[in-house]
Amino acid sequence: MKLLKNSLRIPAAIAAVSFLLESIGFALEVIPNLSKEISRLNDPLKYCGVVLLMASLVMAILKIGDGIDLIEQISKRHFMLDAVARYGANGVALANLLNQDEEDEKKFPHAFAGGATLSELILEKYSLAAESFLDLLQKKQVEVSLPEESIINTFLKNLVNKLPDGSVWLGTSRLQEESAWNQATGEPSFLKFENRLEDRVRRKELACFRSICFEDNVRLGAMRQQIDKQREIGVRVSTFVNKDRPQDLTVIWIPTAGRRLSAKDPANPWLELEKEKSGYVPLCGLCFDIRGDRETSQLRIIPPAGQVFDGLRQDFLSTWN
Repeated sequence: MKLLKNSLRIPAAIAAVSFLLESIGFALEVIPNLSKEISRLNDPLKYCGVVLLMASLVMAILKIGDGIDLIEQISKRHFMLDAVARYGANGVALANLLNQDEEDEKKFPHAFAGGATLSELILEKYSLAAESFLDLLQKKQVEVSLPEESIINTFLKNLVNKLPDGSVWLGTSRLQEESAWNQATGEPSFLKFENRLEDRVRRKELACFRSICFEDNVRLGAMRQQIDKQREIGVRVSTFVNKDRPQDLTVIWIPTAGRRLSAKDPANPWLELEKEKSGYVPLCGLCFDIRGDRETSQLRIIPPAGQVFDGLRQDFLSTWN
């Protein structure tokens, strides 16, 4: 009986050794990729944390008797190791957003744009600020720089980057202040988004239909140069003048089967896109709160169905001409 028990442990022992070797190789691959972030923190405990986690995995394996449990535990803990090593113990959700296949990214670009935004701000922008404050804590005489990066505009920039070719960016804008669009006076993160959108429109990778809403003709006149610039790039711009302006909104439409940009300008893009034969489906709606007619203060991402989405449709149709 003792001999039988020992023989049953052999496959688990072999699997444990195999997993240990695989994990070591995995860590050697992951840690160099993390060198940039870890070196910024200047904290050797990060490396120790990965090593301790690997040790806990091996101890857990040695306690597992059933072969099926062994495989399941290895799979779960290996994924945990990946997530923790790359993004920290609370980064599993972020890891899911950053490690999906190309087909998923085409179907859910807004979700992956969110993951890219959090990664960019947390791992790049905010981690540098944390390092600076740590230097202050250690009584170092340093200058601390805090970048002003709008999470909304960073998300919009990443969303533009993630959209598949042939997508349509459609909406109304309440940014009636010329200074918001001006390269010299606009908010930097908004200009990064707008420049990227215009770049993809110029390359004919995306189509953009934008209705800019003004409370009077004086505001419209001040924006003429910016409107002409957008039209020259290829953005289809309509203008709407009324004191009672609709909300600031965007609706993203993606092609269902490959690139489907039309060379013709439809009389009303929304009505054309919602036709069954158009080859497009709505991805999501975006609703913005605007501060001072020149910047966004809040973003809501709306599912492409229901009463709220129907309201976006009505608002756009009421302004496009």
